[in-house]
Amino acid sequence: MVAIALFSSLVPLAERQDLADALLKVRPATTLQSPRSRFGTGWGKPHFPSSINLSTRLCDLVDNDSWFTIFRLQISSSFLELPVSEWDTNDAYQTSAENVKALNVVNDAAERGVKLATDFVSAARSDEHLQNILQVVENDRKQNQNLRVKKKTLLTKS
Repeated sequence: MVAIALFSSLVPLAERQDLADALLKVRPATTLQSPRSRFGTGWGKPHFPSSINLSTRLCDLVDNDSWFTIFRLQISSSFLELPVSEWDTNDAYQTSAENVKALNVVNDAAERGVKLATDFVSAARSDEHLQNILQVVENDRKQNQNLRVKKKTLLTKS
């Protein structure tokens, strides 16, 4: 997802240029249909550099999967070869920026936590008791993941 930073005015121009240069260095010969370097199967979790610290820059996080994001979001890469100062007047950049701005960002983990808390808050007698309930429910959900899959399957069939 690091490629999205190309469209942020909060990222300094020099950093955006370095990010563009890094992307051009790892440009694949063909369009990526799926991410390549992930843990697990399918989409999986991305591989991160072994050490991310305060001196890590966005361009240090670029890899082939950065191009998958570009292809998936239908970002035209032609503007990457131009100086950053010319991007705002470039049609390809403007169209790509609109695609990025249209993204709906959702924090699934936070939303699940809020839903979990609201489901059990009335049963709790104190904040400490609520925390204990949430930990037990979360632990149970981790151990019984197949039950959620079966429930979803049953609900969609009926």
